[in-house]
Amino acid sequence: MKKVLLLFMLIFSVTCSFAQTEEEVSKKISSYEQFTSKTGTLIRYTEFDLPDIVKGSWKSYAMTANLRKVTIGDNVRWYLHIEKERYQRSNISVYIPQSDLEELLRAVDQLEVIYGELSNIGEATYVEEKFETNDDLRIGFYIDRKVKKNGEEEITKKWFLNLDYRLYGGTKFFDSSAELKNCFSTALEAISNYSR
Repeated sequence: MKKVLLLFMLIFSVTCSFAQTEEEVSKKISSYEQFTSKTGTLIRYTEFDLPDIVKGSWKSYAMTANLRKVTIGDNVRWYLHIEKERYQRSNISVYIPQSDLEELLRAVDQLEVIYGELSNIGEATYVEEKFETNDDLRIGFYIDRKVKKNGEEEITKKWFLNLDYRLYGGTKFFDSSAELKNCFSTALEAISNYSR
């Protein structure tokens, strides 16, 4: 009887953990997907190219950026579309609504202040500060301190843009926030110009 009960508990716990894993993996619907999933209506997509977000001087590591204007009847919304791979429609991409772009710029300004204050992380080995939008886009920085075998400390400071935390390779790293701020502000400026 104890063996049957033990077997039942084992099967039950595995089933419950698998169900939680499935729930965690299921992606919540983004604001872009909610807006564009109108069945039975005409939807117009208009795209405008923007400069790529370049990681350092390596053009091959660039992420593509463009604006997408979505028109459904009289309702118009603008999105910044960022893709991880250059010239490919990869599954690692994000559509950032215009309202989130303004939020992201404010968040980067705040993160830069915090980044400047964290020149010394003390005894901590890792510090991360980030901002997350409702659509799970994450932007921030981390400071990582490692002690080498010879006793020297090695400190790594990187900014990151996480397009999809559920997918391997969904994060790009940058030496500064300048490229990200430039992308967001360029997108807002272009939206303003194209909306006239």
